[in-house]
Amino acid sequence: MYRIDEGRPRSISRGAAEISSEAHNARHLFQRLRDKDRSSFDECIKRHGGFVWMLAKAYSPTPEAAEELTVGIFNDIWKFAACNESFELDERETVSYIARRYIFKQMNFGQR
Repeated sequence: MYRIDEGRPRSISRGAAEISSEAHNARHLFQRLRDKDRSSFDECIKRHGGFVWMLAKAYSPTPEAAEELTVGIFNDIWKFAACNESFELDERETVSYIARRYIFKQMNFGQR
């Protein structure tokens, strides 16, 4: 959707520069995690903690089990960052994929 400001069309929704900046920030966060920058761990938890906790809570019988899942998920996120040099994936999608994979792995492990 566009509107006209001073004779030029301007996007009301997010522009390509903003989306590109988000992708750069995602690569930047994973790069910083890989480099073990202490502030990046806090930033990762701040950005994704709510989502990870919500998923863990949904698949856990107790708050303690959800806490264990949350810690395990963030450990897997940090392992992913440590093992990868190319971060072309979307940050949110990557975190979501890692979290779901970890939860399902734990659910399958518990059934054995």
